[in-house]
Amino acid sequence: MKKLIILSLILSFVVVTGCKKSTKDMLTGTWKLKSVEGETLKPEDLQNTLTFTAEGLLTTKSGTDSETAKWVLSADEKTIKAWSTKGTGDTLNWKIEKLDAKEFAFSMEGENKKITLEKQ
Repeated sequence: MKKLIILSLILSFVVVTGCKKSTKDMLTGTWKLKSVEGETLKPEDLQNTLTFTAEGLLTTKSGTDSETAKWVLSADEKTIKAWSTKGTGDTLNWKIEKLDAKEFAFSMEGENKKITLEKQ
């Protein structure tokens, strides 16, 4: 009986830890703007989206405008670095504040605003 209990505990641990998605997997997909700390957003702002692909591409859409960038996750999985595929503009660094299956929140380097998105 004792061996059965120990085996059950080990199997439970393996199943629980094995099912956890990686940060990259959780980021992959389309996220819609939900809020920007300290700002009142217009209804059209709430249609803005970010789409992360597993291959490292990031597409931003705002109205009819769209921009493609590349992104990488830091080794500690706490920061995202994004830069334009056109070779213009600066590299953006986003600190991940919250990430789960439904919500993604980050702050941009040099700014004290938290941006929250919801999974589509």
